[in-house]
Amino acid sequence: MSYLYARYLIRKFEECFHRSLVLDVGCGKGGLGAIVKTIPEKNLGTTFIGLDVNLSLLQIARTFYDDVVCGSATNLPFRDRAFDATFCIEVIEHLDKKAVSYTHLTLPTN
Repeated sequence: MSYLYARYLIRKFEECFHRSLVLDVGCGKGGLGAIVKTIPEKNLGTTFIGLDVNLSLLQIARTFYDDVVCGSATNLPFRDRAFDATFCIEVIEHLDKKAVSYTHLTLPTN
């Protein structure tokens, strides 16, 4: 991940600090979690959850998130509107075409 891209992600995450529960779908080894850990303000009550289908990667990611969950991006193991903010970075290229064609993003109304 490039330095400029990492800085962009940090700015986006900073916008979520007022949110209490944030999900990183397809967290892999925890790249975004590692970046977020460099932000001191992250510890102001935000819970950051990583989700991935690969258990081996989740073992690595565990050090960067408040919790990790094994699950699929196309069949999330959470109730609707469980999270205040969601990141899904560098995931779409790992999904099959049929899953992508039926996937849609639901944004908060506020």
